[in-house]
Amino acid sequence: MPRTTWIHSHPPKITAPPPDMVVDLIDRYQAAQELTAEQLGERMGVNAQRVRYKKYYGGGAFTVDELRRWCKALGITSAEEVGKAILYE
Repeated sequence: MPRTTWIHSHPPKITAPPPDMVVDLIDRYQAAQELTAEQLGERMGVNAQRVRYKKYYGGGAFTVDELRRWCKALGITSAEEVGKAILYE
């Protein structure tokens, strides 16, 4: 049987982007209440496309006022939980 030689001694490292904890927090509360994007948009006074857009582009796309409005619409009252999501690295 012939010997097999490998070009690389180790597999290349694959770096995954860090999770977006702000969007994860929003997703968890939205799923717990079984809200669709349309229903969440109605609570905030925007359309469903805007809800999907903000969640797609992540926590960096939120201003403080927008995040406050999302938390109010979803009933997120824990300041500690929101703070941990914002400061997660």
